[in-house]
Amino acid sequence: MLGNSNKTEREKDREAVKIIDLATVKEYADGAVIELPPFSAGQPFVARVRRPSMLRMVSDGTFSNPLLETVNILFNGDDEDRKKQTENPENMKAMYSVLETLAESMLVEPTVEQLHEKGLELTDEQLMFLYMYQQRGALVLKSFRK
Repeated sequence: MLGNSNKTEREKDREAVKIIDLATVKEYADGAVIELPPFSAGQPFVARVRRPSMLRMVSDGTFSNPLLETVNILFNGDDEDRKKQTENPENMKAMYSVLETLAESMLVEPTVEQLHEKGLELTDEQLMFLYMYQQRGALVLKSFRK
């Protein structure tokens, strides 16, 4: 009996796992509509974002060589490394540059350029939110919504 039960579970597993179709992959690539922290209280900021590959951004030169140490600390360092990074004003400039570049690659609609054309700058909270979303995906939305 036990052997039959396992076989049935394996069959169910095979049925549950299906190869994704390319149209669905394209939808994922187009990004997700999410709510970011507002520009001001009571004014929701909803945008379409995508999660870019940090490795691709580094390899294609999106991040200049002087920013690579900051990129490495932000994405691979521990909390202590990040804390040390924020103690130096020059490091803070580099961190802002990395976060701004990341936001430019993430915001699909509206784009950072479109926001700038309207005289808007992303807030620190929005930049950090996008960074966290890039790192953890939808998990960051859970804590934001509480």
